[in-house]
Amino acid sequence: MDWRTISKIDSHVHILPEDRRQGFIRYQGEDSTWSKAELSSYIDYMEEYNIKKAILQPTNNSYMYY
Repeated sequence: MDWRTISKIDSHVHILPEDRRQGFIRYQGEDSTWSKAELSSYIDYMEEYNIKKAILQPTNNSYMYY
């Protein structure tokens, strides 16, 4: 069976507000992990990998941000 066709639930997803995401891009570059935490990109990813549900994880630690 092709794993891409199996329905999935992603149990750990972070989506950042756009201003925070842009801050990571400015300070850490386009390739930083947090620069990819964008909702529209994740929705495309869900469609590509047959992810039916996603559980968003809050990022409440203010020290995590630049």
